[in-house]
Amino acid sequence: MQPSHSVGVPFPKYSYKKATLVYAYPAHGCQPLKNNLGPNEVVLLERGECSFVEKIINAENAGALIALVTDSHAGGDEFVDMVTDATQRQAGIPAGYITGASGRRLRDFLLYSEGDIRLTIPLNHTLAMLRDVPSKPPWELW
Repeated sequence: MQPSHSVGVPFPKYSYKKATLVYAYPAHGCQPLKNNLGPNEVVLLERGECSFVEKIINAENAGALIALVTDSHAGGDEFVDMVTDATQRQAGIPAGYITGASGRRLRDFLLYSEGDIRLTIPLNHTLAMLRDVPSKPPWELW
């Protein structure tokens, strides 16, 4: 996953545990979502048809914890830098982009199975200096 700080807020300094992934309805998220999202739900949106920020704001208004965008129709392994539109709006939830290949697998599972996808979103210390990272157990830090 590639986070986008220009479309949504940064991911917090703690990990999310026990979040549930749901597929957006409508899938592109260009209109208000009809999903009834709870406080621990992450929404998966399809790329295209409107700006990234429009999608993320609609996910936020529906109650999503995090919004993830993918291009499951193309199904590639490329990441896309999600940037804001000309309105310079920003959503109040974290947002990230998932490659199309991964997004396709997630979408197909959500649409064609009866199971849930439970997520644990770990801490991202990629850009942090080790001296600035609070004391964590090895499995959280590395």
